[in-house]
Amino acid sequence: CVAFFFFGWFLLCGVLANAASPAPHHPAPRLSRTEVELVRPSEGFFTQGEASFPVEVKVQPATWKKHPRANRVVAVLFMDGQAVAHQSTKTRASEVSFTFPVDLTRHAEGAVSFQVKAWAGPSPWVFFWWKLSHWLHWCHRNPFLGESAVVHGTVDRTPPVVSVTQPASGSTVTNDLPLIEATFSDALSGVDETQVSLAVDGQALTVSVAGGTASGQPSAPLAAGDHQVTVTVVDRAGNPATAASSFKVAPALPPPVTDATAGQAIGTVYDAATRQPMPGAIVTIRDLTGGLLTAADGRYKFPVINFPETNKKLVVVENRPRRTM
Repeated sequence: CVAFFFFGWFLLCGVLANAASPAPHHPAPRLSRTEVELVRPSEGFFTQGEASFPVEVKVQPATWKKHPRANRVVAVLFMDGQAVAHQSTKTRASEVSFTFPVDLTRHAEGAVSFQVKAWAGPSPWVFFWWKLSHWLHWCHRNPFLGESAVVHGTVDRTPPVVSVTQPASGSTVTNDLPLIEATFSDALSGVDETQVSLAVDGQALTVSVAGGTASGQPSAPLAAGDHQVTVTVVDRAGNPATAASSFKVAPALPPPVTDATAGQAIGTVYDAATRQPMPGAIVTIRDLTGGLLTAADGRYKFPVINFPETNKKLVVVENRPRRTM
């Protein structure tokens, strides 16, 4: 009973003395000043809010006092200014490392900060001061003997916004080397421009990125027909986003008459829907009787015809598909 009485009296005197003095509380001189370094994450980090986000810290006591039962180091992790976890160990080493697995799944998107504070000293003293400060809520008086710099970061779970702007989806272009463009943005962590890619029909393009726009061109002419563009971006927190678009390449058709002044009508007939050469089409010339069938490659060539000089500009070639019986 006497022991409990004196112990209670000691605690009461400590609380009253601490409340009466506005000066910061200083632990017993036997405790060692420590250097605390928050190794990971680094300043300006980005995360998706993992369930086990690793926070690594290194504690280096400035002086050690030998103790027959070794010494103890206590490290306390603060997230957004609030203590969330602590670890301790007995050691005689001059440097101690701790890893705190932090659950960020419930942390709101936006800013987050970490700081680690620590004690080091003979095992009984450290244990006593840690429990006392915890029980009496003295943490705001900073009884720690070392603390790391505050590291700030961003929690970002939202993928970037990305879209293909050129060629427009569903459009038809005549250029077989079209310019491919896409725009992207990310409000929180920003897009990692080193992870922006463009592809046409699965073939990657050489990409140029500037001001939220990615552009590139195929290295070889595209065949006539449908093609698909795919753009993929990743923000600095690791959230990916992909957009796709399709377009059609339809090369411009050559004029049906290529050499009327020489008395010849030469050209090629193309299918209007597929833009492919049409074999077997009937070709006639207005005001002249007779006609020709196009060859397998869709080409035709009228023999030398004496076109009147005054009618050169009135020559018209008409194409219509041949009927099959």
